[in-house]
Amino acid sequence: VFRRKFEVYDVSKTHTLYFDRVGGCFEVFVNGVRVGSSYTGRGEFNVTERVVKGENEVLVRIVNNTEFAALEGDYSQGATGITGEVMLFVRGDSYVKDFTVTTAHDGVSATGKIDVCLEGEECETEFSVYDGENELFCLRKKADDKKAVFEFGGDYEAYNSESPKLYDAYIRVFSSDVEEECVKIRVGFNSVAVEGTELLVNSCAQKIYGVRYESLVNRDGLLMTADEFEKELDLIKSYNFNALLVTVDLPYSFYDLATRKGFFIVKKIPSYSAFDASVKKNKKKTVYHTPKGIEYLCAKTVAIYNRDKNLPSVAAYDFGGENTALPAVSQALNDLRSVSARPVIAENGPVNKIVSP
Repeated sequence: VFRRKFEVYDVSKTHTLYFDRVGGCFEVFVNGVRVGSSYTGRGEFNVTERVVKGENEVLVRIVNNTEFAALEGDYSQGATGITGEVMLFVRGDSYVKDFTVTTAHDGVSATGKIDVCLEGEECETEFSVYDGENELFCLRKKADDKKAVFEFGGDYEAYNSESPKLYDAYIRVFSSDVEEECVKIRVGFNSVAVEGTELLVNSCAQKIYGVRYESLVNRDGLLMTADEFEKELDLIKSYNFNALLVTVDLPYSFYDLATRKGFFIVKKIPSYSAFDASVKKNKKKTVYHTPKGIEYLCAKTVAIYNRDKNLPSVAAYDFGGENTALPAVSQALNDLRSVSARPVIAENGPVNKIVSP
């Protein structure tokens, strides 16, 4: 059980608790009232109706008696507890609920598109892109059915491992000409495709030197800090490695660092289809072959995608040698391919040849 006090100054605002990564299934309580739970390792909870002006308390209970807890613990390398950031967002009536950035680069010029989902009536949205202090793009428009789409392009530099160029971009939300929220993001322009055993970035075949990365705890058995992640990534980069096959669920700070340092990331999707459901001694593995197991794997897959979908460093998703004939894997694979602009590789696909020690 984890507890934390926090202050609320304006109860008229919308208050949302966001959990980046929790090792295990968990329940959340605010001021003694349960506000929700999650079995995917992350979650977002609207606590507006539960907070009071002044001091409040959030309590997080890690639940180990559910049929998914053992699976979640395996994927966390046994690191149960709060392993990522916990944030409290305080917003007005109009704000950004979600956004998706897609970019492409042909080696000469770039195109980009951002789909913004909004909360609030009669609001306007502005999207701008900067290179340092130079404004490269800016457009403001009225939201249509709580959505706004911006398309942009031009002579932008490409994002790649040798030159991981990132542009600052801002999503601003206005209500009655008053700025309600400003979200800063980073945009990298690149195109990624897999052809045979080649990884094509910006239409050019890349020579990949990759390592399997699964560091979640340090030598003392404690969770890795952002500084420790950075030291490891700098060491890997110093040996001219440019790709990481990530097999555990790491906090967002790791992906942010890897993106800024120019790594290609192949994200391993968690599944356990290799275990035979008929073998009774593997009971904790068999839940994936049940209807609830299918629901769990699909929810876990979508949660991973939603958190990392806007990072130019995420080059592909990998289901490894999982048996795609099994319902859980097949459904999760189809769900991911229906939304991902990046390659999704399965059935022991070429990613294992592309990213190899």
